[in-house]
Amino acid sequence: MGRPKAIEVIQKAERKFVNDGLTSLTQLAQATGVTRKTLGTWRAKYEWDRKRAEITAQPEEIGDRIKRSLHLIMDDLEEAIRGKNTAIIKLKVSDLEKIVRSLAKIDALFDNKGALIKFCYSFVDFVATLPKERSLLVHLKRVLPLYIEHVENNG
Repeated sequence: MGRPKAIEVIQKAERKFVNDGLTSLTQLAQATGVTRKTLGTWRAKYEWDRKRAEITAQPEEIGDRIKRSLHLIMDDLEEAIRGKNTAIIKLKVSDLEKIVRSLAKIDALFDNKGALIKFCYSFVDFVATLPKERSLLVHLKRVLPLYIEHVENNG
C-alpha cells in the first residue's frame, strides 16, 4: 500500500485536533508524522481552532444558536405570510410545531438518562428534516457524542 493522500493526512490531523482534543502541535506531529510547521499552517488555513470551539460550546451557546435558527424560521414564516405563500406558511408552522412539541418534553426527559439520550437523537433526526438547517445539523452531529458522553459520566 502506498503513501496516504495529502487530503487523508489533513483530515486525520484535523480529526485529532478538533474532535480528539490533541491540540499540542508537538504531540499532533508525533501522532501524524507531519511537521509542526505544516500542522500550524493547516490549523490556520482550515480554521481548526474555530471548529474546536464549535464542538466544545457550552450549553448556553448551543441554546443561543438554536434560538437564532428559530428566528430564521420565524423570518421565513413572516415573509411567506406577507407573500401569501400558503405552502411555505404550512411548512414553517409545521417546523415550529415540531420544535415546540420536542422542547415541551425536555423537562420530563432530564429525570432519565436513556430518555434524554433518545431525545437528543430524535432532535437531530428532526433537524435533518429542515431544509435550511444543514449547518445546525452538522454541528449537532459533532456535539451530540460529546454531550452523551457528558450525560453518561456526570449523571
